[in-house]
Amino acid sequence: MLGNPSYAATVSRLGYAAEADDRLVDALFAHSGPESVVAKVREHLAAGADHVTLLLSIGTEFAAGIEQLERLAPALAELE
Repeated sequence: MLGNPSYAATVSRLGYAAEADDRLVDALFAHSGPESVVAKVREHLAAGADHVTLLLSIGTEFAAGIEQLERLAPALAELE
């Protein structure tokens, strides 16, 4: 992503290094358990996002991905 000069310039304007670093990853992506994912969704919504997209890790098996989303669904439904 940051190989694209436009993206690199954008993240630089936002205060991040042009190369990917842990701060950038933590700011953009939810990882770890369901509580962490829900907290990141809340953070993005509180910052003004009008939608948040949830994507599974690349290579996630379909059934495992459905199970992950099902575990998240109750906590995410409370955000409405």
